[in-house]
Amino acid sequence: MTLSLTGVTMLFEVIGFLISTLIGSIVLIYRLTGDIGPNCIKRLLYGIALKNWKICQPKRMNNYNSTNPTTTRDIGILPCAEENLLEEPLQLKSQNETDEFTFYGIDDNGNSFVGKILKFYGGITEITLHLSLHGVSYSVYRKGQSSSSKEFILGNFKFEIVESMRCWRIWYNGILENDNNGTSVHAVINFLWKPFDSPMDSRRDININLLTNFCTNYGNFGSNLFDFASVLTDGYTQFGAHHGTIRIDEGQEEGLYLYGFRLRKWDFISLGIQGKFGFPKQELELFGMSGSDGKAFRLVGTNGGWIDGSRLFPSNKNFHITQVDLEPEAFLQKSLPKLFTFSDEHRSVLIEIWPSFQTRTLRDMEVVSLKLTINGRSGRGILLRKLGNLLTSSRFSTIIDTTVISPTHVMEKAESAFFDNKPQQGGPGKLEKAWKVESEIVSFNSTVEKDISVMGGKGASLAQLYQLSGDSKEFKTAKGFCVTTALFKRNLPLDEFRIMFSNSKTSELDQTCLEVMKRIKLSNARSHIVSMIGSWIDDTFGEIEVKLAVRSSGVLEDGSELSCAGQNETFLGVLPQDVAGKVVDCWASLFTPQSVRYRLNHGQPAVSEMAVVVQEMVHASAAGVLFTADPRTGNPFKLMISGNYGLGESVVSAKCDPDTISLLRTSENSRSVMKLEIGEKRLGKKKSKIILNEDGLTSEVDMTDEESRSFCINDKVAIDLGEIAIRIEQELGELKPVDIEWALHENGSIYILQCRNITSLDSWTDFELIHEADSAYVTTFERLTHANTGEVMPGVTSPLSLSVVLKLLDIGIQHQTNLRSGISTPIVPYTNQKCIVSRQRILLNILNVMFSSLDKEINTSQVASDLSIFGHRVLDESLHALAVERHGITPPWKKLKELKNLIMTVWRSQAEMEKVTKIYSNYSIPLDKIKEDTKTVYQTITDRIFDLYDVCRSHCMMSVVSTVTQMFALLTLAQGRKADDWDSDIYEDVSKVLSVCMDVESADLPTTMDELAKIIGENGGSSTEILTNFVEKSPMEGFDWISTHEQKIIPESLKDFFEKHGHRCISELDLMRKSWRSDPIPFVTLLQSLVRNKVKYQNSKTNGPKSNFPNDEALLNSLHTRLSFTAKRFLKFMLPFCRRGVWSREKTKSYLVRTGDQLKQAYERLAYLMVKDHLLPDSKLLYFMSHQQIGQLLERHPSSPKILYKAMRKMKLLPELNKEKYPEITIGIREPVDEDTKVEFGDSITATPVSSGKVQAKVKVCMSIEEASKIIEPGDILITHGTDIGWSPFFPILGGIVTELGGLISHAALSQCFCPTLFHF
Repeated sequence: MTLSLTGVTMLFEVIGFLISTLIGSIVLIYRLTGDIGPNCIKRLLYGIALKNWKICQPKRMNNYNSTNPTTTRDIGILPCAEENLLEEPLQLKSQNETDEFTFYGIDDNGNSFVGKILKFYGGITEITLHLSLHGVSYSVYRKGQSSSSKEFILGNFKFEIVESMRCWRIWYNGILENDNNGTSVHAVINFLWKPFDSPMDSRRDININLLTNFCTNYGNFGSNLFDFASVLTDGYTQFGAHHGTIRIDEGQEEGLYLYGFRLRKWDFISLGIQGKFGFPKQELELFGMSGSDGKAFRLVGTNGGWIDGSRLFPSNKNFHITQVDLEPEAFLQKSLPKLFTFSDEHRSVLIEIWPSFQTRTLRDMEVVSLKLTINGRSGRGILLRKLGNLLTSSRFSTIIDTTVISPTHVMEKAESAFFDNKPQQGGPGKLEKAWKVESEIVSFNSTVEKDISVMGGKGASLAQLYQLSGDSKEFKTAKGFCVTTALFKRNLPLDEFRIMFSNSKTSELDQTCLEVMKRIKLSNARSHIVSMIGSWIDDTFGEIEVKLAVRSSGVLEDGSELSCAGQNETFLGVLPQDVAGKVVDCWASLFTPQSVRYRLNHGQPAVSEMAVVVQEMVHASAAGVLFTADPRTGNPFKLMISGNYGLGESVVSAKCDPDTISLLRTSENSRSVMKLEIGEKRLGKKKSKIILNEDGLTSEVDMTDEESRSFCINDKVAIDLGEIAIRIEQELGELKPVDIEWALHENGSIYILQCRNITSLDSWTDFELIHEADSAYVTTFERLTHANTGEVMPGVTSPLSLSVVLKLLDIGIQHQTNLRSGISTPIVPYTNQKCIVSRQRILLNILNVMFSSLDKEINTSQVASDLSIFGHRVLDESLHALAVERHGITPPWKKLKELKNLIMTVWRSQAEMEKVTKIYSNYSIPLDKIKEDTKTVYQTITDRIFDLYDVCRSHCMMSVVSTVTQMFALLTLAQGRKADDWDSDIYEDVSKVLSVCMDVESADLPTTMDELAKIIGENGGSSTEILTNFVEKSPMEGFDWISTHEQKIIPESLKDFFEKHGHRCISELDLMRKSWRSDPIPFVTLLQSLVRNKVKYQNSKTNGPKSNFPNDEALLNSLHTRLSFTAKRFLKFMLPFCRRGVWSREKTKSYLVRTGDQLKQAYERLAYLMVKDHLLPDSKLLYFMSHQQIGQLLERHPSSPKILYKAMRKMKLLPELNKEKYPEITIGIREPVDEDTKVEFGDSITATPVSSGKVQAKVKVCMSIEEASKIIEPGDILITHGTDIGWSPFFPILGGIVTELGGLISHAALSQCFCPTLFHF
């Protein structure tokens, strides 16, 4: 033992000596030469260092445990707080910091888009946009002061976060320059960006191979040997697709689907690779994709070497690129290499770049559109080159650039404004506490910061206009001052008002508003402010008699998300002594029912704040409004003027049909060098005008004939107004078009009364609302189907369900796919991989769900899988070739592994079934014990979503078990015959085998309901009484009748039914659909139909469950297929597993629906509380928001108005979306079938039998349950699109059923009973 230990010790000493010698040698070489010697040693050391550096980097994204979750957060269907924070704009703390966000994408036709927003310290922002459409290139560059530090926005270019790491909206409405001929066009761009995969952290998910090569070649860093942070810009990337529309010059709207990346970078202007390597930093991003197979690649490098690269596959199996045969320097030249190759972990790829590429320079970035050949397949690419020493062409800079204030100057200006806001002695009214007066009332020419929270939207805008007019001879702004929100808050008991609104019910809201208004008007507020306001009137307007306008200025007015224009009072022609009272009246107008409901309907609190503007009246001969862009389309080349004689009130309040004059803005290339000319003129049907009387009051008077026949302003005044508006737009519009109110004084002077941005242009389009929940298509030739899903979730699914139920189903299927393959592929929670959403409908991705395990030729097991899901054969040679292209041919060892895993899944299913039954058979959420608080209920729902996932995962497992066992049965019955030789006898035999099953849930429902109808028919009195008191009554009256019937057997039977099946309903997995227990009306409608048929056709035959065979031997002997001895023995062995699989699948589905019903009730309670707390105007709106958006609404997130507005519009779109029809399988981007498509008619229907038999009867075609309830009679043959659980009550009385959708596993209820059935006709 001692000798052995001595030997080991000596061995360690030798190894230690060798390692220390090696390290000492490296250090010595490094000290003498400044380098570390041979590249092989450098590669080894850099590789080790990079791996260690990667491990030490914090994990900032994908902090979920979707594989083995224990909480809702682990599942990953909701963005975590860390990701929400990452997606927000970085709050830059120094002038060296930048925050850069880029989206780019291409398609097979060469169309491409590049959009970049670069934020600097101090709010300075640059935007770069490039668009290539049908061979024509467009671009724009702008720089200016952003209106928001919490958004990626400048002017009318915006990146809007919809859901962190999961969905972004890209919007632009403005001018683009045609790069081909230099002309300017108006473009409207609306894109929704969705990911294919998880985000990649630029410093954690690194490409060690390429970085090792880079550092080995350029790694002489002096003392900073392993300073990798200087090589890798901080940020993240994500592969995805842009789906949206583009309109050029109000032409035809075009749809695009572009593939590419989004790039987020946080950098330092003065640092980076340049300081480490001694050469100017130049970066490039190369992306290419072949549309024929969906394979793509991405390479990232600098002029020092490649630092990242990956191959991207539609199967989401992505690999790092390990070697590139050319250096990035070759791609930074004017001419590009014709050929280059790169390699990943498995194979090499040859890229050919066609010589006909297009290059566009945008400041320090070049965009190169490429045509490629990728391993012999045609493709498209895009090359982004960020050139540190590139100077923008003078032509482009002159056209697009906008002079901006430097960040330093911005700070100096802000500091100056702060110090100038000090208390001054002898201020207005010569009051002693000048600082207090300054904060309560400010003049328009005050240097106080134009803060909307202080002066309101109108007040801040007027103050800016007043200062701008002081430097202008073109227009004036009437003198005045602003009563700030500080005076409003000090004189009103706002906390008491909040309590009053919080305690008021929705039905009491108007009364509460009136009470608050009454309290304000009867308060002492007027007496408190009258002397102060009088002093300001004297100081501002002097001793002359003046008539004033007193105008409300809410803090929510003219915002980016909410306007509130016209919601609060304005008083014109007010005498000085009456101003204080009118100020109080303005305050009270903030609480009119109209104003309060407007705010509540847009996600804002009932109690807000208000400033009041007091301004000299303008004696106008004409007045109106002017838009510096078409308010309908945003076209900046068309200015719109509306006006009328007299005061502008008649135009603003839409009391007249005004004159309309359009001005055409023309320029050689840009908005900065332009001229105006008169466009269209339309004479309004002006009947009256509003004038200011001598007594200060306004009145509406009839127009003279001359005035009615003439325009209120001439062409010169119109042009002058346009030029003034453009100047205001440039100075105050923040690069956005503006809406101004103007007045033409009786002396000919032009007054500007108001200015605000046009906010309506940013509204979501119907296209965006319809596709907001869509999943990204990994290729444009994806095969998608609503078979199977269309039976459970027919029609449109609510946005709330898509955000919860669908995502859980998708992750559950991903989990089962991993279990089958035995490969621990990371579950992707950021996008739907298996269950796809398109136009708010749930689909299955055929290539990724069904055909991922393949032979060289189509085999019978794959055809059996088709029959299970579709009820007919789907896999043909072309589809098989696509699947092989994507997933490859499965080697025999892997197939054996999958088979073993499937058998183990079947084996474990019984234990899983026992577990899920124990937990979820009587699942409930104790809502009565939860605090009546919106946030508490919301958090409870969020936590309980995990329970829904838990049972969902079990249901996915049982569905696999059912499918596998059925496939075994089908293959056994086939006895080696090829799929082409299978006949209807095999299908009937499979149906017969599955029909002899134990207590299938979906089959028990129609039987139980039929028994309930029979009990009502036998115990409800005479036929006339039943028809009069139940069948012919409204569903609610009928429900009351059977619930309270004197024959106790009827209400008791009803109670028993609800206890067993009350959680079921039509489209039962949709959270918007109430269960029969919660809303019995649909159930009673079905029951009335059944009872009517029982009474009307008392002697009619009722179908029941098929009689069981005495034993399995008798069952097998009854089959059409002649079985061999071995096949018969194996099938007899499989029968219990087949039956248990069907039973377990239907049972877990019932548990899933039961758990979902509890969540439905919790959501219903949440909706009720949100309406009660005035967070929702209508409880139904809750179902048209995602779960995350509901949480944002509860937190009063800045996007709340937009969330509510979108929900209202989605609710209106629902009926039209439900009318859309689709084929069972679609290829590529899904579009509804044209209703004018001709349908061929014949004498027969060919379909797959699921329940055998022969019947001759009348055929009824019913596309809805409501229609079937009215016309179905006993013995009829029903033809319909598909049947979910809601149709099952009809099964006992039908003579036959034919459906368009369905597979052998889809119709457990049909195969159990009841009548001859065909599907997929």
